[in-house]
Amino acid sequence: MVAAACLSACGGGEGGSGAATSASTADTGGERAGAAAAPAPGVYRIKSVFSGLCLTVQGGSTADGAGIRQDRCGDAASQRFELRQDEGGSHRFVNQGSGKSLDIREVSTANGALLQQWAGAPTDNQRFVVQTSGNGEAIRARHSGKCLDVKDWNANAGAEIQQWDCAGSSNQQWRFEAVAAPSPGPAPGWRMVWRDEFDGNAIDRSKWGFEVNAQGGGNNEWQYYTDRPENAWVANGVLNLQARQERYCAAEGCRDYTSSRLRTLGKGDWLYGRVEVRAKLPRGQGLWPAIWMLPTDWVYGGWAASGEIDIMEAVNPAASGGNTIYGSIHYGNPWPGNQHKTVGYNPPSSVTDNFHTYTIEWEPGQIRWYVDNVHYATQTEWWSSGGAFPAPFDRRFHLILNVAVGGNWPGGTNAETRFPQKMEVDFVRVYQKTGG
Repeated sequence: MVAAACLSACGGGEGGSGAATSASTADTGGERAGAAAAPAPGVYRIKSVFSGLCLTVQGGSTADGAGIRQDRCGDAASQRFELRQDEGGSHRFVNQGSGKSLDIREVSTANGALLQQWAGAPTDNQRFVVQTSGNGEAIRARHSGKCLDVKDWNANAGAEIQQWDCAGSSNQQWRFEAVAAPSPGPAPGWRMVWRDEFDGNAIDRSKWGFEVNAQGGGNNEWQYYTDRPENAWVANGVLNLQARQERYCAAEGCRDYTSSRLRTLGKGDWLYGRVEVRAKLPRGQGLWPAIWMLPTDWVYGGWAASGEIDIMEAVNPAASGGNTIYGSIHYGNPWPGNQHKTVGYNPPSSVTDNFHTYTIEWEPGQIRWYVDNVHYATQTEWWSSGGAFPAPFDRRFHLILNVAVGGNWPGGTNAETRFPQKMEVDFVRVYQKTGG
């Protein structure tokens, strides 16, 4: 009942003002634990032991004074913080989305002062001491000696983060989850011409259109592509494309699976450039996620005389397909006289547990493939029955993102396949050569 009384009277938790001796004891214990090594400098998500939610810059804002809340953990830049060593054994936390530091509002030393972001000075209200505490780490503001605390013991997304007397309670304990930094991007000489960081709360219809059909993609696939929010949505800085096992009937008949296929046709297409897509893939037998490009005008004839560029495909990932991804081109005559060249690559870490950046660099007469900036394939030879080399890859192409179920290449699902499964996309970025 003491803790409950404090919740209503104090605004903190059992780490609020449960008893004066509790706070002072926790501080003493914290000082002893401070001798333990803090997490190494790096990029982290910071998760509350109490709620399981992560520190987040509200709304992905880049403004000074934007509040820090807890929210469902994802891969948005607003949840990635670089831990930097500072003076006197303290650390600063710099948000990867805004470049600004965690900061106690108005340099307050009072209980209940809120956490925000502010351009780095740095001053002592942006310096924190990280100390082992219970099942996690306490984060103590150097200027006040108080600990970061989930306000009001609120376990819901959107709860504010404040400072409060250190008490070692679970709403003052945090876990540091290392985040692999995104690939550093292109070498000098490329300029960005198109991007989607998925930082809003909805799919940007000025950039993406839905394909709605049950045609099987020409590959005997099993899914019905829909434009429903159950199959495609944006949250926490990530685009989600979800395949579901469900009976679904619409204009083109009935299917036992649904999924989503987005494309930039009529909204964005390019002739040559560097295309980067950072994504985490679904897992399971019968799954077929793809990041790929098709021609906008098809001037050289039907598929594949006008070409196809596959930036990344995976079949049966984390099942019979293992950890292999593929980069391909399709060219030649219209089907069935089409040709293709495909190269596989096994990234050093899981493609279903981790985000990786899948990239092509497309120039006249050459296309190169990369994963996390590691070059693994180059193609320089192809042809089209509709035109002279470098046809068909000398016309504008648009981008497609989708998750297929079943089909000629992966085969079907099996008893081990679990649904729903989704491909998560952190960003899409398109560059072209400077002056090009």
